Amino acid sequence: MIEDFHVSVDDATGTYGVLSIDATTGQVDVTYSDDEGEQKTESEKMELPDDLANGMVSTLLKNVTPEAPPRSVSYVAATPKPRLVKLEIATAPQERFSTGRRGRSPRTTC
Repeated sequence: MIEDFHVSVDDATGTYGVLSIDATTGQVDVTYSDDEGEQKTESEKMELPDDLANGMVSTLLKNVTPEAPPRSVSYVAATPKPRLVKLEIATAPQERFSTGRRGRSPRTTC
């Protein structure tokens, strides 16, 4: 990942959050509105690992080999103060299921 920009809105409360990551410089900015609607911004320069998966977790999980998924990937959590966390990945027990007449393969969980 080189850059990621994500916006989320909570329709129930009207609060929002914006996460901007520049992996080449390590700059992470989180802009959010608090419960009173006041805008706040937290900026931090972070050492970001090569396995950073922000913006592509679902694509990554769709394309891993179920027999050998990556054990974990790094992810910047968009809490008011940005935090680097590890997402552990494991395959679920094999359970066949079907949709219509098509059988499906096991799934990978995070």
